[in-house]
Amino acid sequence: MKLPLSIIFVALLMTTTVFAELGAVNVKFRSSVARDVLGEETETMTVGGSYSFSVALYDGNGRELYAEYGSSQRCSMSGWLGEANTSTTTCQIYAKKAGNGTLTYIYRSPNVGYDLTTTMNINILPARCTIVPKQMTTYPLQKREIKAECSDLKGKRTDCPELRWYGNGGNFSNQNEINVHPERARIVDYTASQYIGKYKVYATDGELTDPSATYCEMIVDVLPGSASKVTIAPKSAAELKIGENVSFTVSVKDVNNNNINDSDIFWSVNGSVGNVSQRGVFTAASAGRGTIKATVDCPFMAAGCPFASVDVVVVQSAQPQTPPEMPPAPPAITLPTQPVAPPSAPSQPQPPAAIPQEITPLQIMAIALVVVIGLAPPVDGLCPQCKCAFCKAKSIRHRLASRC
Repeated sequence: MKLPLSIIFVALLMTTTVFAELGAVNVKFRSSVARDVLGEETETMTVGGSYSFSVALYDGNGRELYAEYGSSQRCSMSGWLGEANTSTTTCQIYAKKAGNGTLTYIYRSPNVGYDLTTTMNINILPARCTIVPKQMTTYPLQKREIKAECSDLKGKRTDCPELRWYGNGGNFSNQNEINVHPERARIVDYTASQYIGKYKVYATDGELTDPSATYCEMIVDVLPGSASKVTIAPKSAAELKIGENVSFTVSVKDVNNNNINDSDIFWSVNGSVGNVSQRGVFTAASAGRGTIKATVDCPFMAAGCPFASVDVVVVQSAQPQTPPEMPPAPPAITLPTQPVAPPSAPSQPQPPAAIPQEITPLQIMAIALVVVIGLAPPVDGLCPQCKCAFCKAKSIRHRLASRC
């Protein structure tokens, strides 16, 4: 049976229209928009990186076409390795986990409803992470910002994944990402522990048991904070005498009662009672009352440096005791040139002094008279010359004086 020419013409027209509607018959990845990655069969990425791949449509003759108005596109990744978003002929990927998978692009025509697909193998490698600074010194409850920077396995800087921060001391807040040209870094505010000691802080994008997880750590050394309390020992000094000294010690603590052992102390004395060395040794110089002050050197504290003080009293030294007076020394005795006879008993008459070498006759007669009178016996009754009592005295001196 022959068909009418009109029917044949309509059929040809409809066939032409259908083939005209088909347009794109092939689709494939062609290159990376953001990273200039060529459309190879397998692309290597790093965890934390964001990648963008463009997709081209081709007709049966291999000519590139534009996506039809009203068409739909969709990108997906296998293995839950990351997130894939789609814009017009573009797949945007965020690599979240290390591993191997497939990236798939699906194109659907609005008129006919056919699907064109293309795939690309992907290999996501773990990222290396470094916390800046690698070691930090801080003080109790002090807030500091720490940052994590990342690179690929070859050492080239790359974006950091979404890290989570942990530590065995302190707290974390305000976790966010910043742009550090040319890649993103992760930062977080870290508030140190209130207790002094060494703590570990680390960041990771997965479980620690997963060898493909990105991991980095740092050490935080929490030192005693700024000086808050100063104490002097002894708390009071006994009365000091001029010339005496006493040694003072000082202890410094922060707001959390932690000892601060490396503080610089400035010693001073209020009152002209003495001097104090920078080791805390006070030496009394003059009588009076004064105050010894120990001040912590803290040039950056706006409220003033903490200090402690102690009062001292200096008295005059006691008068030295005068030794008891000693009896005067006996006069020196000049020995005669010739030996002298030893003295007789007190009751015996004293011998005359040394006889001169030359004696006159008159002197011999006087001596004989004295001897005769001394040997004469005492006379009872009154002496007729001096009318005295019985002269019984045996002393020659008395007899001569009384003429008895």
